[in-house]
Amino acid sequence: DPTSNSVAFGATVTVKDKQGRIETCTIVGVDELDLEPDAVSWISPIGKALLAADMGDWITLQDGRPAKIVKIERKSD
Repeated sequence: DPTSNSVAFGATVTVKDKQGRIETCTIVGVDELDLEPDAVSWISPIGKALLAADMGDWITLQDGRPAKIVKIERKSD
């Protein structure tokens, strides 16, 4: 199933802040940061916050804004 309720390594996560702004990021390894335009390292603060979260959870973005996880997609190999 390409969609999931929990965030995992390799997932593409879409979050929405309280102003309705949407951001998407893909959780990758440090050696893969150049391969995805919206990549975040799994060991970064935002990567760690996302990996600990589930669909509908609120996380804090790098700039301090709270944002809700609205979509989680996994690559289907």
